[in-house]
Amino acid sequence: MWSSGRTGETNPGLVFSRRDLLRGLPAAAMGLMLSGCGYALAGRGSFLPDYIRVIGIPMFGNRTPYPTVEQIFTEQVRIEFQRRGQFTVNPDEAGADGIVKGDLTGISAFPVGFTDQQ
Repeated sequence: MWSSGRTGETNPGLVFSRRDLLRGLPAAAMGLMLSGCGYALAGRGSFLPDYIRVIGIPMFGNRTPYPTVEQIFTEQVRIEFQRRGQFTVNPDEAGADGIVKGDLTGISAFPVGFTDQQ
């Protein structure tokens, strides 16, 4: 039963006090904000035109001092396009509706956290 806090004023249903409603308000507001967050949409859908079904991803170029890094990077890009399931991925440009090309120009590493031992 819902109660307004005044004696004699009740409606059938659950019992909620004004304090209960005020406590639940921040949680409800946070839920509404998170439901509109763009993060939930990341990685969904496609930004490519509908006519692109076959994507050619030739080996990326490597202008870094690290050998074979282009092989690892190119393979991971191919895997990601395949994982989405909307595209057929070719390792070359032949027969492709769209082509992904790239050059690796640098690699850098930055610490994002430290342990007690640094």
